Amino acid sequence: MKTKIIFRSALLIAITMSLFNFLEASASFTVMEPPFHGGKYDFVLDPGKTASDEIWIRNDNPTSSDFTLYGADSSNSSDGSFALTSVPNDEQRTVGVWVTFPEKEVTVQAGETKKCKFNIKLPDKIKPGTYLGGIAVEKFSSKASGTGSGVNVIARYASRLYVTVPGEVVHKPVFENFSHQRVKDTHKFNIGMLNAGNTHIKAIGKIEISGFPFGNSPENDEFIKTCDDPQLKAYLIKERNLNIIDIGKIEVASEDTGTYDYVWKRQPFFGYYKAKADITFYEYETKSGKDINPQTISKEIEFIVIPWLIIYAIIAFIILMIAIIAYRHEKITHMKRFSEKHTVGDRETITGLAKQYGIKWKVLAKINNLQAPYILTPGDQIIVPLAKGKKPNNNIPAPTPVQPAQQPQSVYPAQSQQIQPGRQTTPPPANPPAPAQNPPEQNNHPNNQTNK
Repeated sequence: MKTKIIFRSALLIAITMSLFNFLEASASFTVMEPPFHGGKYDFVLDPGKTASDEIWIRNDNPTSSDFTLYGADSSNSSDGSFALTSVPNDEQRTVGVWVTFPEKEVTVQAGETKKCKFNIKLPDKIKPGTYLGGIAVEKFSSKASGTGSGVNVIARYASRLYVTVPGEVVHKPVFENFSHQRVKDTHKFNIGMLNAGNTHIKAIGKIEISGFPFGNSPENDEFIKTCDDPQLKAYLIKERNLNIIDIGKIEVASEDTGTYDYVWKRQPFFGYYKAKADITFYEYETKSGKDINPQTISKEIEFIVIPWLIIYAIIAFIILMIAIIAYRHEKITHMKRFSEKHTVGDRETITGLAKQYGIKWKVLAKINNLQAPYILTPGDQIIVPLAKGKKPNNNIPAPTPVQPAQQPQSVYPAQSQQIQPGRQTTPPPANPPAPAQNPPEQNNHPNNQTNK
């Protein structure tokens, strides 16, 4: 009981501390660019030149806070939005190398706004173009650990920084890759882009899927335009939009690449489809903040969705059916091998014979290929499989089949027999039987009547 109370108390304290840290990170400080910067830093510098500026930090916490500042290169996020590389984990090549702070770590008192100066110096040899990076401000707290002191980053803020080196402007977007991938039941589309020029690129677009049976089609689009029922039209538009994926706004820095994944909201398990991606690439003008020089590039792919799970299930079912048929065939063959023949007598039925031999009547009908209504004809011979552990029963007399009437023969040995030419007769036995004391009565035969 005490252990449970201690565990619950520790869990409550951990949740409270996490909530406190979240609130502290989200509302304890504010980072601002100086006025008239338009929410970003924009420098136009020749190779080898330097410039300086500052970033402001306001501490809204009731106690003093510690901050670290640094410059970083831009990075491609999973959705194509602006992001910075991690310092010092990632290698810095441009802005992350050019930007330096005289004070990398600062302490800001409660309620204070501190102006932090930074410098930027370009190398002597650098290509013309626009370079994107940023200024990162991290709030941290020192914490003790078992092996020494450490730093816990509470929050991070990033501000854009553009550096433009004058020279020839090359706007050259490349739509490198457009592919489809099915992961379990999820359909993903992968888009790869390359900025082969020296401008900063922004791209927007969409992916539309058409095809049978769940994709869009021109016929459906025309029907939606002419549909007069508001509810039906709204439903059709909703279904159509499930096959349209908004790419959003993607940013690609100069001489950089980016790959992005997009999930199809509809998840069909079969069909034939076509996906078309239309992407418009813009050159971002840093001074005006406008997107100029649009260039639209389209790519189309075709793919088939095969319901492998259903196919595997059908194959497994077919294999099972073949195995069952083979088993039954082998079973019938075995029954025929261990069986005996029975001559059907008068008034015998399949159920009666099955009971007599201790087997199921359906088995008896199956092994003899009998069809409904399973009527047995006297004199026919049927195969009777032996019951398990039972030997052939030869003591069960078989009913005498109906024979045609024959002329009676004398049983007295002294009586001579006339042999007709061309007719074979059976020789009498070596030891003829003794004359019958009382011969069977055959009063119905005219030749057997006694003369008086």
